[in-house]
Amino acid sequence: MTTPYDEGHPAVGGGPAWLTTNVKNTPGGDVLILTLRVPNGTLTAVLAKHDAETWVKQFTDTVATMSSIVIAPAGAQLPPMNANGHPR
Repeated sequence: MTTPYDEGHPAVGGGPAWLTTNVKNTPGGDVLILTLRVPNGTLTAVLAKHDAETWVKQFTDTVATMSSIVIAPAGAQLPPMNANGHPR
């Protein structure tokens, strides 16, 4: 069976990730700016409200299938953040 992601990609093995969101008003209406940062890359998506709602539903439905959410243990070494809450 194949997976919908690259199992050999370094980011799949775990590590810190940061998700930031912001709403920007444009001449065509508000859009959601969603940025996902991982140690080896950054992805930014610009979504209309309907598309953002679709992503939220997919994300929520997928999380609902999980048995638990992994949380970094107390004392885990995380990279320092800058004033904007992003890794330095």
